[in-house]
Amino acid sequence: MQNYPQFMPYQNILAEHYGKGFSEAEVTDIVRQVLTLLTQWHDQGQAYGFISLETIAYDHSSQQVLLLQGSQLINGYVAPEVAASGVSPAGDIYALGVAITVLLTAQPPEALRNLDGSWNWSDRCVISDQLESVLNIAIADYAPPRFADARQMLAVMFPQSVPSTVVASSNISNNQQSNSSKSAPLGIAIGVVMAGLVGFGVSSLLKPPQPNVNNSVVNTPSPNIQTTVTAIASPITKSPTPNTSPTPSQSPTPSPSPTNPFENERYPKSACGDPLPTDNGSSISLYPVFVDYSDIVLQQIQSQFCQDALAKVRKGTNRRGVQVASFTSRDRASLFAALLSKRFKGVEVGEPTIITPSSRSSSISESVVVSSDRVDFAGGSNSATVSGNVSSSQKRQYVLNCGSGQQFNAALLQGQANLRLIDPNGATVASGSNSLSVKLPRSGDYTVEVSAFDPISFNLRIEVL
Repeated sequence: MQNYPQFMPYQNILAEHYGKGFSEAEVTDIVRQVLTLLTQWHDQGQAYGFISLETIAYDHSSQQVLLLQGSQLINGYVAPEVAASGVSPAGDIYALGVAITVLLTAQPPEALRNLDGSWNWSDRCVISDQLESVLNIAIADYAPPRFADARQMLAVMFPQSVPSTVVASSNISNNQQSNSSKSAPLGIAIGVVMAGLVGFGVSSLLKPPQPNVNNSVVNTPSPNIQTTVTAIASPITKSPTPNTSPTPSQSPTPSPSPTNPFENERYPKSACGDPLPTDNGSSISLYPVFVDYSDIVLQQIQSQFCQDALAKVRKGTNRRGVQVASFTSRDRASLFAALLSKRFKGVEVGEPTIITPSSRSSSISESVVVSSDRVDFAGGSNSATVSGNVSSSQKRQYVLNCGSGQQFNAALLQGQANLRLIDPNGATVASGSNSLSVKLPRSGDYTVEVSAFDPISFNLRIEVL
């Protein structure tokens, strides 16, 4: 098991994702924890000032998100007004919003802007319209319309998680009362917009006066970062404050509504559909998910969702569409279609293709081998990509020499097909839909066989480690 430092910045964690962004569920939990911590600072009129993926960290011991105290502002995370007016709670919100878009897209901040400076990030990840709307407010170039502070953003996204603020009336200065009254129209306006746009629910958005909060401090060495670490307890509990009004009771947190399981998966994938069952004794219904075709849509789906998506003329309509994936139940196909509908137009579940045991065996085992090509890796490389096409009555084979104990991986980058790996003695080592991964039992020439139920064009990546 790999040993991690206790506090691991999310910049390092993202690097371990190898170009794949975080899911909506993951970033939503990070946002909740960071906003809860920032509320302690912002309620006292203070800005944290150094928020980036270098200072947002994960504590492997407590399994909580932490904020490390940074030593300098990081380009790309700094709100436009900071250079002129200095750090502010609204500037913290901007930096947090940028950090979350980086986690979602696995792209640096500068890569998420157009040449004119406008943001261009939402098409590079899979998230709900609600979260997209919230983040666009958080990274707005001006405050307002940006959230004024953490409490305001927390109230929009997580109304049940907003820590209560109890302040003695004697501690409220006229100036604080004036500031609160000035911020009320903005808070209410954002609350009304987000209640309809976001649907997270809105509680009171008035900025409360200063709470009495004790921060827990942990000292630990951290390169290039000051050693003060402020931990989040979720939810934050406050010790009683003398001469204060009673803390308002909070209603129980409602059970979360069911989520689409496909929203929590990482994309892009080499293949998004369900694998075919290994039992050949029963018929299978495959429900395809289609999107209205265009060259741009096909490229976006292949780069952001399913690398094996392909253009196809739909049966019965003679209309061209993008077949994104196929599933063994209509329910799963409908859930995946719901995910795609947030980004593309004309998404629908097509009529199922029914595959009988006889058609499965005849279409695969009785197919004719139309080619058998040897694959050689370029010098210093351990992989190669081959391309071809097959009909329902054809197989293509690719032969390569491998050693005993090596790891063999194969994945379709385009197309949906059945793969079979045959060892030097002619025995099947592994088979599956769209991808294979197996440790080789002996040395010699192995054969990768590609076959399909429908005519396809494919790109197959073969790797031997």
